[in-house]
Amino acid sequence: MSRTAPEPRPRCREEGRDDLVAHAGQQVTTGTEAEAYASYIGGHLEGIADGKTYAEIDDRGAAQAVVDARESGASEAEIADLQATADELKAQRDSLFRGETLRGLLLSSYAWSTIGRIAAIAAWVAFAGAAVMAGLVAAGLVHLRRTNA
Repeated sequence: MSRTAPEPRPRCREEGRDDLVAHAGQQVTTGTEAEAYASYIGGHLEGIADGKTYAEIDDRGAAQAVVDARESGASEAEIADLQATADELKAQRDSLFRGETLRGLLLSSYAWSTIGRIAAIAAWVAFAGAAVMAGLVAAGLVHLRRTNA
C-alpha cells in the first residue's frame, strides 16, 4: 500500500474526521488508514450528482442532445444550455469514476490487510499446535523407552 493519501481539507475537522487529519500528506500504510480514506471519499461521492453512481449518469445522451440540437437548427442559447448540461454531467461522471476507482483500491487494500491479519493469527495458532504436537511426540518417545525397559 504505497499510495500517498490525499491532502484532507480543513473541513475534515468540521466533519469530525480527526482520524484523517493525523495522517495528512503521509502514505497510506495500514488497512485502517485505507478504510478511513475510503469512507471519507465515499461520503463526498454521495454529494456529487444527487447521490447517483458513475453508471447512472447519462453524459452521452446529453452530448447527443447537443448534436441533435445543432442538426435541427436550434438557437445558440439553447445549444449553449444543452452544452453546459452535457459538460456538467461529463465532469460529474469523471469525478465519480475517479473517486469510485480510488475508493475501490483503498477498500481492496483494507480487505487484504484484514486477510493478512487473519492469516497471521492462523499462523500463530498453527505454530502453537505444532509446539504441542512436538511435546506430545517427545512424551510418546519417553513413554516408549520406559515401557520397553
